[in-house]
Amino acid sequence: MTKELNRRLFLSSGAAAGVAALALGRGLGLSENGPAQERQPAWEQAWTLALEDYARRGCNYCDRMVDANGLPYFNVFWTDPAEAAHDWPDFGDVMSRQFQAVVMARHMTGQAATIEPVWRQKILSLIDAETVS
Repeated sequence: MTKELNRRLFLSSGAAAGVAALALGRGLGLSENGPAQERQPAWEQAWTLALEDYARRGCNYCDRMVDANGLPYFNVFWTDPAEAAHDWPDFGDVMSRQFQAVVMARHMTGQAATIEPVWRQKILSLIDAETVS
């Protein structure tokens, strides 16, 4: 049986889990380890949300979820072993969006994704020289 990963559901559940972890584990000073008065209040806890970490992890995804020619996969199936397959958005839409994301991540982290120059060349090769003035 093939189980397809629904991106919207995955992202919304991931966001909900992140908010819950923030609220229960760090942000509100709540925990399962004893009464609230025994714990340090949330405003005294040192914790920072570093978006650069998320950007680096996103670049790792972009570097690895491509075929041998550098074309990103649109469909990822939750099977054993996991499978990835191409679909129509891979040919321009997904690649251009992910290229924009790795450029922004490079500005955030100072580290370029390995796939960035490949995607730049592929996207620029799709521009018709006769239509550019």
